[in-house]
Amino acid sequence: MTDVVSTQLSQLKSQSNVIRMNSAVELRMYIDTKAQEMTGESFSKFFQDVCKKIGEMISGNDVNEKLGAISAIDELIEVHYEDQTGKILRFAGLLRQVLANQSDTPVILAASKVL
Repeated sequence: MTDVVSTQLSQLKSQSNVIRMNSAVELRMYIDTKAQEMTGESFSKFFQDVCKKIGEMISGNDVNEKLGAISAIDELIEVHYEDQTGKILRFAGLLRQVLANQSDTPVILAASKVL
């Protein structure tokens, strides 16, 4: 995981909606750049690692962390990836998990909008 990705993932946990949204956009832009720079296999591993971290965030207990993960999913769904179907299904599964197990209204609203 690069320092840029770690920084953006950390900022996704912010209490500020503006910071979370900006961080999600910056994360997508960085990953788009990496997609052009890296080979298919290297990028695939890199992207899977990022998705794993987002999955961990969505499974956490902190509402802001969940909202940040949802914002990241909303942005990363646009990233071109060799396994588009797998990416979409993975993100949809994470969002369904949130909807099934969440009682915080802001998290439910955010997940339903992205789904």
